[in-house]
This record gives sequence, structure tokens and C-alpha cells, in this order.
Amino acid sequence: MFIWRYDNTGVYSPKSGYKCLIEDAVLQHSSVNGPVCGVIKGFYNSLWGINVPAKCKIFFWRLLNNFIPNFSNLMQRRLQVRNCCPMCEEEAYSTEHFIIYCSWTRQVLDDLNLSFPLMLQSLDYKQAVIQYYMQIDEQGKMKLVLTYWSLWYARNQLIHEGSPLSKHKSIAFIRSLYAELEALNNSPSNHLVAHHGVWSTPAANIIKLNFDAHFMSVINKSVSGIIARNSLGQIMGACAYPHTSIADPFIAEAKACEMAVSFAIDLGFRQIQVEGDSLSIIKKLNSIIADKSIISPIVNDIISMRDSFELITFAHVGRLGNEAAHELARYAAQLDLPRFWFGTVPEVVECAVQRDLAP
Repeated sequence: MFIWRYDNTGVYSPKSGYKCLIEDAVLQHSSVNGPVCGVIKGFYNSLWGINVPAKCKIFFWRLLNNFIPNFSNLMQRRLQVRNCCPMCEEEAYSTEHFIIYCSWTRQVLDDLNLSFPLMLQSLDYKQAVIQYYMQIDEQGKMKLVLTYWSLWYARNQLIHEGSPLSKHKSIAFIRSLYAELEALNNSPSNHLVAHHGVWSTPAANIIKLNFDAHFMSVINKSVSGIIARNSLGQIMGACAYPHTSIADPFIAEAKACEMAVSFAIDLGFRQIQVEGDSLSIIKKLNSIIADKSIISPIVNDIISMRDSFELITFAHVGRLGNEAAHELARYAAQLDLPRFWFGTVPEVVECAVQRDLAP
């Protein structure tokens, strides 16, 4: 079968392909100019994180990578066009001209207080935009992306619909976008605190097993931490199990989940809920699609153990809701042999258990 090795699902997606290309581009760039590598990564992380419509962010990314169909790019693809900027009618219409040198663009940027410093105009257009983008505040970043999208929108209206090009109307349109975005960002729904999940007691007669892994990359070793509690929050058992020859944290989490199910079988539990903070692992176990990733043997082993239970479910919880298992795995990091606890756990883990039960 075909397996895409750049994603833990084993299946290609545009997101994983993009991530692979970006990492490769940054790696190539860093071999020539190392200090700029972090700036490029920071720029892309910031761009995809700002609070503007996705279509504006995607356009800005395409613009900087010269993927937009301006006249210069169309001529390279052997289309017969008159290569003259439709906005200023002064020079050939290239990406560099549209971003920096077009007099119409510069006038709009000046009126919106987004002018490029003169010291940056001597750089390659992509480097100039990235450096300017990283120097301005979050509000300025959002305005810059919205402005260039709006300029492209005005250009398309001029070319495809013959709409008159008015600088004042374009600036008014851009400012209305600013105001609309600011109103949305200031609405109460955008100020809710993110819910990371807390531990909750299972239903009666069900044992909840939380699992987590502590991965040590230097020695390719991990330790699985598993803690089992009943509907009253009482500790029914706990286990710390070391593993060797572990390649990455993803495999470490999968092994921890496998050990949680095996531990439940050893203790004779019939109805269990397995809970962890690794969303990828939980999704794979709840999916009806056969797993093709590197952990597929572990996933298949867990699935094969389902018949040992009357009821078994797999659920995801945030780190705060999985703190007891996390502390247990860290506590047992130096173990060379498995260790088990019944009715009690180490003090640091007990403190996490008590925090889970606190109202």
C-alpha cells in the first residue's frame, strides 16, 4: 500500500504536504542564511494565526510566493496579454510592482499609514514584506493583509467588470473592513476562555483509566503511566511501564494506551473508559477506517483486546484532565522495570488526584 510518511495518519493531505514543503524551504534557506530561518518560520506561524478571513491569508501567502495570475505570470505561461499595470498604467504588471512599486498601491498604503520604510524597498519584495510584517504590531499585521487583498479585489473589478477605479472608494472600503473586523474581534463570543478539559468521574460500575507517556528522545526510551479510578474517584490501581527502542513521542503515547488496556485486562475490569490527552490516538481507535500509520500494529493490538470487555470506550481529555497520569509517567521516568500500585500512589501523583476531585 502507499503510505505518506510525513503525517502520522499515513495518508496524504494538503496540510501535511504544505508543512513538508515549508520545512524543506526553510531548511534550504537556513543553509545559506541561518539567522533568517527563524524569521521565516515566525512569519508563517503569525500569518496563519492572525484573526482575518482565511481567504485573505491564503491570498497573502500566494502573493508573496508569486502564485497570483498577474500579467507577467500569464505571459510566462504564453497567454497573449498587454503587460501593463491596470492600476497605474506605468510599468509591467508583476508581483513585485503590485506590492511595492505601483504608485496607486503606494498612495493607498500612505493614506492608511502602512508605507514601507525606504530601507526595505531595496530588498527582494518577499524579504521586504516579511521584514516589515514582523516589525509591526498585531493590528498592523491584520490591516496589511486586508489591504493587499482589497487592492487585488479592486484590480479584479477593474479588469473583469470594468468598474471605475477610485482611490477614495477603495480606501473607504478598506476602512470599513477594518471596522467590521474590529467589531467582530471585540464581540463577547471572541473572549471566551479556552476550555482545556478537566477530569470527571465515570458512570457507576465503569472504571476510567487515564494514560500518558514520558518520552526521552536522547535514549529512545519512554515510560507509560496508567492510573485507574472508579465512579467515586478512588484509585483502583496504577502502573508505570518502561519501553525501550521508542522512536518518537507518538509511538510512546500509543504504547501507553496499549498498556492501559492490557492493565485493565490483568485487573479483571469488565467495563472501562480509556482516556488520554493524545487526540490522534483516540481518533484512530474510534475510527472505522483501517489505520495505515507507523503505529498501526499497536492500534490493531488494542482493537483486538476489545473483546475482553463488556464495554470499552476511548475518550480524549486535555492535559489538565490527564495530570495524574502525566505526573505518574514523569515520576517513573528512571524505572528499568514495571511497577504497580494498588490503593495508593506516589505523593506527587496523589496531589494531582486530589486536584481532580476538588470542586
